Amino acid sequence: MVKIKFSKRKLVFLIGILGCSLLTMFMFLMNSELNRHGRNIASEEIDEIPLEVEFDLTNFEGVTLNKRIKYRLFEHAKWISDENTHGLILGNVKFKDAKDKTVTLCEAYPTIELTFQAEGVAVAGETPKIILRTPCSSEVDSPFLNTITLPWKRIKSLKPNEKNYKEGSITLFFRSLDEFWPLEWSLFEIKLYPSDVKNPFITTGYDVAAIRNEPLNFFLLPRKSWR
Repeated sequence: MVKIKFSKRKLVFLIGILGCSLLTMFMFLMNSELNRHGRNIASEEIDEIPLEVEFDLTNFEGVTLNKRIKYRLFEHAKWISDENTHGLILGNVKFKDAKDKTVTLCEAYPTIELTFQAEGVAVAGETPKIILRTPCSSEVDSPFLNTITLPWKRIKSLKPNEKNYKEGSITLFFRSLDEFWPLEWSLFEIKLYPSDVKNPFITTGYDVAAIRNEPLNFFLLPRKSWR
């Protein structure tokens, strides 16, 4: 039998490696179990949220309600596009407001503002942004908000140094653009404003990526459909 001798230093080192390996394995198993039952939003890692969050959230409040609203917004969000516009479809929800009244998302927040940032582009150290502000609307008890229209063809016809543009109920603001329109854009932030414009409901692209496992991007190109 061959005897192997270890110095105390080597023995401590080997024990440390073994401990790290066991800890890594334990964390992997825990994450697998969490992913099997639900997912967490990156910016608010508090409670698990199950898949397929329901439309009626009147039994929830506080942080749990806020997280479930974010899931409803993004879990089945999608783009529908034609030769002139991109249309973004977001989820809807009903819940109890501060006065214990049952309201839909757009009844509580009649204005929605979406900020998109260019992917892989910077101008003088700043990332170009398109900010779209429009009324929030939905049909009665619809699981989705009415389509939010982004007039991509009209945007491409504008000079990149334009500061703002208005078309119907939509107002667009452009930030940190220079001599060209970037091709790919990613949803950076959504703000839902109440009537008094105070204390908006805010969700970000980090939440989108955590919920969908991918960002919510669009291209300034004519496409019949875009996911």
